[in-house]
Amino acid sequence: MRLYDTLLSMRYFSPLFAGVLMSALLQTTAFAEKTGTSIIIEQQNLSGSIGKWTLLSPHEMQFKESEATKTFYNLPEGIFTLFVTPPQGANTTIRVHKGDELLTTVKTPQVTFSMQKGDDIRISISYIFTRVGTVGVQSDPAGLHFEMIGPGSIRIADDTPQSYLHSPEGQYAVTYETLEGCRVPATQSLLLEKDKRITFSLSLVCDSADAQRALLKNQQTGDDKYVTVSIQGQNVTFTDVPQSSWFASSVFRAAKHGVISGYKDTTGNLTGVFGPENLVTRGELAKIAHKIIGIAPLDANLPQNSSARNEWFASYIASAENNGWEVFLDATIDMHAPALRAEVVITLLQILNIPLQWQKGDLFSDVYLFTPFANAIETAAREGIIDDTQLFFRPQDPINRAEMAKLITIAMDKLVLK
Repeated sequence: MRLYDTLLSMRYFSPLFAGVLMSALLQTTAFAEKTGTSIIIEQQNLSGSIGKWTLLSPHEMQFKESEATKTFYNLPEGIFTLFVTPPQGANTTIRVHKGDELLTTVKTPQVTFSMQKGDDIRISISYIFTRVGTVGVQSDPAGLHFEMIGPGSIRIADDTPQSYLHSPEGQYAVTYETLEGCRVPATQSLLLEKDKRITFSLSLVCDSADAQRALLKNQQTGDDKYVTVSIQGQNVTFTDVPQSSWFASSVFRAAKHGVISGYKDTTGNLTGVFGPENLVTRGELAKIAHKIIGIAPLDANLPQNSSARNEWFASYIASAENNGWEVFLDATIDMHAPALRAEVVITLLQILNIPLQWQKGDLFSDVYLFTPFANAIETAAREGIIDDTQLFFRPQDPINRAEMAKLITIAMDKLVLK
């Protein structure tokens, strides 16, 4: 007999008191022994702002939380209902998994599901803001560390320059870290409105600032034979990227802004090899897209695409799926395979939030009305993202890392202009 029914059978326990006692017992055992029926509830949001939820279990017991992740063990069998209170201005999507199986997806702040003995349920709650704009943070010299706080407990620490798309409207404040010998800047505060852009900026005047400007200029012009760039505080020379190569400046800028870093050895140290002729995989494309717009992937979210599971890029694919990025919605394609040029273009347009135009089939000899992503290719050409003076675009060809670096810098420039 279930514990709740046992309590009710005792004449000195009322139904209300039995429920209260049962809830208290579950609260103390739900985290003790990690066996039996379990529920993991995760809240995820690219901007870092999360909401609150209430889990209504059998016999009307309630668990209320506002943490990003919560795990319950030894829960009773029966019908559960989850109620979500999203951050202000956000839409809610709830996904319920049993093991690796996706049971249901709802785009409402409430879901009901059943549990049987031994079930392991994982619930992913994701939020997407509908009233958003762009926040830019710049400085002279570049490379200053800053902390930004915003609505809904948003807190970001990063280095300039940065641009954050899809930021929820509201009040933002940025505090810069100064350089030695420079004045300590005051915290700046700006109000972001829907579909608008705000830009925080700071210019330092001191010897340390002049020295950093000179260092950055020297790195960019490159007095040496190969491109040298500072990555995570370490000067790295790409021995396969000559200063005279057409992609040198693009590799420098993309690496300087943390979008790409070159290859690492088995211990995680940078090798100084960029691999300009190597092909970019779809998994790498997902990571690059996140880096360009300065967002982190969703943590601990299981991707629908089985080829991405248990891979280093799994969280990036799951995040791309959650954001509705077209290329990554097909769960059957191989994320280890090279990304096609058309796939790269549609992904860049989506992260830059550039509306697609109707295709006409008259810009490239190999892009027809029914070519996959033809509208994205022609839109990118009209937006200056790809070269429309060429006869062929080669939409089904893979893209190498040198070409990708060029597109990264173009996308970065588009962000600055937004």
